[in-house]
Amino acid sequence: IKPGTPVDALRGAINMDKIVVVGGYSQALQAPISEAYIGAIDALNPLNITWTALPDYPAGRASRLGAGSVFMDLRPLVIFTGGDPTGAGQEGLADTWGYDINANQWLIGSTKTTGVSNISNLCGVIANDTLWMACVAGYNGNGVFGTQNEWLCLGPQVWTGVNEHSLTAAQGSL
Repeated sequence: IKPGTPVDALRGAINMDKIVVVGGYSQALQAPISEAYIGAIDALNPLNITWTALPDYPAGRASRLGAGSVFMDLRPLVIFTGGDPTGAGQEGLADTWGYDINANQWLIGSTKTTGVSNISNLCGVIANDTLWMACVAGYNGNGVFGTQNEWLCLGPQVWTGVNEHSLTAAQGSL
């Protein structure tokens, strides 16, 4: 169980053996919160997570963000974007932040084109040697905004490391 303020509408994602969760809406406080936590997932028992408080989410109070990890864990980031800063559903944030699980710090990202909450998926995609986080829809205070996909550019991505033959050999040895 995540420590801190009990909330709904929090978001999180897993990268390697870490889970990062942010924000949420506190029924007791009748407001979104900005708390953030990182959990180390036990490889032998994934239900055993050791939680540590992080500095508050840099975009401030937010619920219903988009959250995702980078494509195939190629970078040690968990990305958050958008969100509802008031809990009233009348506006959406356009901020994007990534938590670097190796450097233990928040990094600012590209501003989202359209500030929305209730973001539908946020996933990593590599296109033309560039790493992107893509999302498809969200709520902008007036209605569902989903007429076009939005892509957040995270910069060049150079493929390195495992080739198909060593990957096949490694899979055969499991």
